[in-house]
Amino acid sequence: MTTTKPHGYWQRNAQLLRDQAKTMTCKELATAHHATPKQIRHQLHLLKTTCKSAKLARYEHLSELCKKQLSVRQIAELEGKTTSAIYQELKLHGLSTINTQLRWTEAAIAELTEQAQTRTAAELAALRQFELKYMYKLLRRFGIKTRPHRTVVPRSPKPKAAPKQRTAAAYTPVLRKPAQPAYALPQPKPQPEIIWPAHVQVQRITTRIPDNAPMCASTSRKPLVLGKNFCNGPRAT
Repeated sequence: MTTTKPHGYWQRNAQLLRDQAKTMTCKELATAHHATPKQIRHQLHLLKTTCKSAKLARYEHLSELCKKQLSVRQIAELEGKTTSAIYQELKLHGLSTINTQLRWTEAAIAELTEQAQTRTAAELAALRQFELKYMYKLLRRFGIKTRPHRTVVPRSPKPKAAPKQRTAAAYTPVLRKPAQPAYALPQPKPQPEIIWPAHVQVQRITTRIPDNAPMCASTSRKPLVLGKNFCNGPRAT
């Protein structure tokens, strides 16, 4: 978005802009004058001067941070960036931070070893205000063993019992009752006896009828008579 300046603004502030361009970048000048970077570049072109390079300003800023003995993680926290982005910028500008492993001198390692004899890893992390994960990493790197978290008492060996003597009764088979089902088996319901009225004739067949006897037409109203209800020969076709 282009900002509108009053008439003669850049002419009145030409010397100020020329002086600021020696130590400020184009983006910083745009913020100071409430203008766009394109307007600043145009005015610097009219003044036949250039502003400070943003790349050079970034290099000087990172150089100052590296001189303060800061690690990459600390610089990333200050800049609000990731560690990988800081690594790329340092590589681009040819800078390098201190190696965190070189901070641990022989005296510091000896002191840590002495403290680890009477403290656990969690106590060492709280004492030095480190993360527990980082403390475990240091202990593995230097090969330091700490006091165990809890005292381990060795168990006394149990005496071996004498082998059991098997008798003849041990080999006698024991008859067991069959397991009873957990639920009762369903019992058949008693069928009620049918009482027929007096005018109904109930035919009760007690004589065994041969299986191959052909049946003839009969009525259920009449009593069953073997000579009449069954034919003596095969059914006529």
